[in-house]
Amino acid sequence: TREGDLGKKIDFLLSVIGFAVDLANVWRFPYLCYKNGGGAFLVPYLFFMVIAGMPLFYMELALGQYNREGAAGVWKICPIFKGVGFTVILISLYVGFYYNVIIAWALFYLFSSFTGELPWVHCNNTWNSPNCSDLWAFNNSLNDTHKSTPAAEYFERGVLHLQDSEGIADLGLPRWQLTSCLAVVIVVLYFSLWKGVKTSGKVWIDAATQICFSLGVGFGVLIAFSSYNKFSNNCYRALLVNYNTFEGPYLLAITPVCPIEDSNTYWP
Repeated sequence: TREGDLGKKIDFLLSVIGFAVDLANVWRFPYLCYKNGGGAFLVPYLFFMVIAGMPLFYMELALGQYNREGAAGVWKICPIFKGVGFTVILISLYVGFYYNVIIAWALFYLFSSFTGELPWVHCNNTWNSPNCSDLWAFNNSLNDTHKSTPAAEYFERGVLHLQDSEGIADLGLPRWQLTSCLAVVIVVLYFSLWKGVKTSGKVWIDAATQICFSLGVGFGVLIAFSSYNKFSNNCYRALLVNYNTFEGPYLLAITPVCPIEDSNTYWP
């Protein structure tokens, strides 16, 4: 057998589910729902799920399991498509650049929460602007057009320090706090993977692209996971289990703390 084979079927299922249920669930999907009309977005989303997402998901599992190779080597079955393998690796690299930054933001929020008073609750912090309004005052104000919430100002001014930049041409210096969080994320990823797979756990266009993020197809990871399976493993069952597992978090993710019509305040 291939070195590092997944010893149990549950190991493979949990690895695939852990990859599919990611930031695309709780971060990207709710934003696209708001952007494209709320519940109406589910129509094209489910359409592309059936005709594109699930077939691609199954294809990647089957390719990896049949050839016992990763994303680059799996295309020896048809050498003319060898460039596809290198392309999906490049896509994973590009997506990893900004996904890891988002995880670093989350880690920064985690560290910031270890205080007596959460810094994104009130407007009495050094980074707050005159337009900052506490939630109770924000909800009772007759003219809140130019008001901003403490949470929004914390992210924009406390975390990103956008007030120190005059625009995209003025990037400024990296913030050492965020850089440190990003370094921690990279270190955690390294020690999670250094022993291999055993330790790793417009409307129609948006709907189609979201399927790739939802199921994780096109990144080569599913091929790599499946390549550690036995040749006779039932990858069709893995497809169905994974689909039914991540649909729940997706529906929960579009039930945010704030009303969805106000979510544009919190999205870049």
